[in-house]
Amino acid sequence: MKQIGLWYTKYHDNYGKGPSEVENLEEFAVGHSTTYAKLKEGQFILIWDTWRSDMTAGPSNTILGYPSTAPSKGGAVLMGDGSIKRMTHKEFQETPKAKPRKK
Repeated sequence: MKQIGLWYTKYHDNYGKGPSEVENLEEFAVGHSTTYAKLKEGQFILIWDTWRSDMTAGPSNTILGYPSTAPSKGGAVLMGDGSIKRMTHKEFQETPKAKPRKK
């Protein structure tokens, strides 16, 4: 998850917005094909089309990405500021999630 957070940050810094699809992160995934494949296959979930400025609870309090099992089992989740927090499934359910921008 940490590597995906770094890719998100690089994309956001380079383009001034969050990525809208997994292919947007491919240029940053060089040398990390396993992590990229897990993101592409849906083992890791990233909330697309998000901007840090839209995270009203603050980036450090907003979930940006997570393993696909987190909603039911908890686990290490990616916060909007790039940090990783371990959460129970209950904490996961109660924590604000990033919201995609409307197109």
